[in-house]
Amino acid sequence: DLCIPPAAVQSPASGTAAQPTFFDGIGTSILSLQQYRTFPTDIVPKLAGDIDSAASNFNPTHPEAIAPTLADGLKIVDQLIHFTETSSASTLEKYNALHELRIKQTQLNQALTLALGLSLKATAASADLPAQTPSSVTTTLSQTSAEPITYVRAWSSSSTLRGVGDGASSHGGPVWKVSRDKPLTRECGLSAEESAVTRPYFTRTNIEVPVYTLLTSDLRNAPAAPAALSCWAMVNFMGVDITIGATALHDGQPVRFVPPINLSTSSPTQLLLPGQKSVTIAVHGADPSITANTLTPDFEVSLKTPPNWIVKPDILPSGHVYRLTPPSLATQPATVQAIATSTSTHHEYTEGYRSIGYGGLPRTNIYTPASTRIVPLNLTVPESLGIAYLPGTGDDIPSALTALGYNPTILKVSDLTPDTLDKFDTVILGVRTYNAHPDLHGIPTQALLDYARNGGNVLVQFQTDEFTADDAPFPLSLGRSAEKVVDETDPVKLLESASPLLTTPNRITPTDFDNWFEERGHGFLSTWDTHYTALLEVHDPGSPEEGVQPELPQRGGLITTHLGKGRWTYCAFALYRQLPEANPGAFRLFINLITPPARR
Repeated sequence: DLCIPPAAVQSPASGTAAQPTFFDGIGTSILSLQQYRTFPTDIVPKLAGDIDSAASNFNPTHPEAIAPTLADGLKIVDQLIHFTETSSASTLEKYNALHELRIKQTQLNQALTLALGLSLKATAASADLPAQTPSSVTTTLSQTSAEPITYVRAWSSSSTLRGVGDGASSHGGPVWKVSRDKPLTRECGLSAEESAVTRPYFTRTNIEVPVYTLLTSDLRNAPAAPAALSCWAMVNFMGVDITIGATALHDGQPVRFVPPINLSTSSPTQLLLPGQKSVTIAVHGADPSITANTLTPDFEVSLKTPPNWIVKPDILPSGHVYRLTPPSLATQPATVQAIATSTSTHHEYTEGYRSIGYGGLPRTNIYTPASTRIVPLNLTVPESLGIAYLPGTGDDIPSALTALGYNPTILKVSDLTPDTLDKFDTVILGVRTYNAHPDLHGIPTQALLDYARNGGNVLVQFQTDEFTADDAPFPLSLGRSAEKVVDETDPVKLLESASPLLTTPNRITPTDFDNWFEERGHGFLSTWDTHYTALLEVHDPGSPEEGVQPELPQRGGLITTHLGKGRWTYCAFALYRQLPEANPGAFRLFINLITPPARR
């Protein structure tokens, strides 16, 4: 009915008939509600009159003046909704009418809230509240106008908050008035059954899965899940109930419900080096309500291991420490799972969480299994290497060095002096160091090059456009756009299989590039001087069926040059992604790159 175009009208300017459009006949005024046969239509003009009156009489300095008119309009909408819900009209017509009326109900409710200067704040004692545990939220209801308002009740987004003390309208008890000079504050209790663990609405099993699984399909494309806890209050003005809501916050952050224990192991991966008979794993747990370790006596901790592993526990004040001995012939990675069992509820917990976010944006808790992947490595590790590391923009290479038994020294740009550098066998630059440290150009870089000429070993990980030929011993270029190889399965060709970097102390073969994560690398060089030697070649295969042509061979991912008594190497292969995942081949290549010429 809404789309039947009216008769063509005369254009006042030209006297000709206006052309009909798709939108002709669509009612855009309140009076268009009269099309529904679910309520007496003679009520609608009164509603339209109230809305027109409120709009024409609105005064920004005294918005409360139109509150009675808005209240009268909201009362009419409430009546129309009641008529519609009890109407004998068809389901479709009732649905359409209720859709329109509830939108108008929400708009009038919000207009009344603003006109009366009503606001609600909900404050929690912590941003992380224990799930399935009694807790409370403090609600404060304020008003800037002097209009008489009566407090009715409050409730949470999941169920009615206990301890609110409903007003006389429902229980015949005391009537609480809300005034401009005295906000109304109430402690609202939340029972143990009213809070479930707050999680993102999407997940994936590992970093190689290219898409997320939706835990709540209704939230598809939503920027985030709704707030875990919203509080609501109802007040009465001139016989009309007004609803006000607020997200429960702590220091500006929405409340999240978390498990009673935040369980974690000392490391997500653990290396089993040649000759190493056992590994040590520590299990930690924290109670979010007191931010302290509470593994005992509230929880019993155990480890789930593969068959034939020997586990020897040792309980310490800082947590539970276990020494694990795998079978003597263990050659494949194995996962050890930590389990904390509540001594009161007997519920098992197997994961932990951490908060992520940026600036003042709402934080999100990300959950990860409390497990450790133990990876046996077949490689040679030189002993007693002195290694220094200049961090870039966020890689975890120092942890990989520690796992190999080294104790890397973390440098600042100001530490790049001859006296400091001479103490080390190898100096490593983290990813994007020239982006993170503009002051690295010039004198500090020249100190690095002089260090290499005097016998040192310099390894530069992938860089961005800030890295120029002036930062290298001989000319090179990243080009206008740094090349990348995103297909982590594409074969890698050894160009100089006899190079010491590919043979000593570990012989590198194409199989060392199996099972890489996310990519081969980026920041590949486009040009380099003949003093450099390119060691590897790789390229994206493209997808001809999708019109994506194969990439040209990329040889600028690993180049090296002798420099005086030492060596300078640039590596764009994504070792910083592979080492935290304990990729054996990446570790073997990494050890070769950090071994100085004098130790070969």
